[in-house]
Amino acid sequence: MTHIQINTQLSLSQIKDNDAHDLMNEISHQSVVENVLQVPYPYQLSDAISWINFVEQQKQDYQKLVNWAIRYDGTLIGGIGRHMKYDIESHKDEIGYWLGPNHWNKGIMTLVLHAYCTHLFQEDKLIRLEAPVFDFNIGSQKVLEKCGFKKEGLLEKAYRKKDQLIDACLYAKIAP
Repeated sequence: MTHIQINTQLSLSQIKDNDAHDLMNEISHQSVVENVLQVPYPYQLSDAISWINFVEQQKQDYQKLVNWAIRYDGTLIGGIGRHMKYDIESHKDEIGYWLGPNHWNKGIMTLVLHAYCTHLFQEDKLIRLEAPVFDFNIGSQKVLEKCGFKKEGLLEKAYRKKDQLIDACLYAKIAP
């Protein structure tokens, strides 16, 4: 499956070469970059092209789409995906997501995350989804909680970004 229709305007699909400019424009905001681990700032067109190539390579390697474009009326506004942190046959995985700031606080990510979790539980037969989020990213924590994730604890100094150690909250959701 390479397309998930969420409602009349919102969908998940494969990122394509012609999405490079939208990707660069949506993710290059400092407010987005501050809340994700491995996105360079400033985000260049070459970074977008590299990401698109990486997503295609993952699709070939795993024989399924792992990272998805979030689309509003067909235009890329964010991304969501599995990290493939554990073996492909594992019952669990870690997920991550981001959304361009012009689309924040509109309920979009809650709809997307709910649909994506349903997909992973039904199609990929996962039992447990994990989502670490920086401790200062309250908005993302609220989205996870609205989607049924439970906070399992604090991961102290779990990530390093720009030579700064960052605490993260670990959230998890178990398949219904």
